[in-house]
Amino acid sequence: MLTKCGRTKFGIMIALTMLVMFCLAPSVVRAESPPGGLYQTNCSNASIEVGPDGMATLLANCVNFYGQSQIDVLASPFSCNIRTLNGKPWSDIINWNGALR
Repeated sequence: MLTKCGRTKFGIMIALTMLVMFCLAPSVVRAESPPGGLYQTNCSNASIEVGPDGMATLLANCVNFYGQSQIDVLASPFSCNIRTLNGKPWSDIINWNGALR
C-alpha cells in the first residue's frame, strides 16, 4: 500500500509519462529512405513518413500522362515486393498516370 506521499509521486510519474507520450511526441516522423523503383524515373521528392499509428506512407510528386505533376501517397510501401539491388532496397512500385501503384 502506498503512503500519501508515494501516491502523489506515482501520480506525477503517470502524468509526466502521458504528457511525453501524447503531447511531446511528434505526430508524423520522417523515417528511412524510400525504396527504389521505376516510379523514381518520373516522380520526384519521394519521402517516407510514419504516422502516429506507426504506418509508413510513401509521398512523391509524380507526373501524369498529360505532363502535370501531382502529389500522391502510397500506404505501406515496404509491403510491396522489395529486394536488394546494388545494396539498396528496390521495389515494384510504379507511377501509373501520376498515381503510385
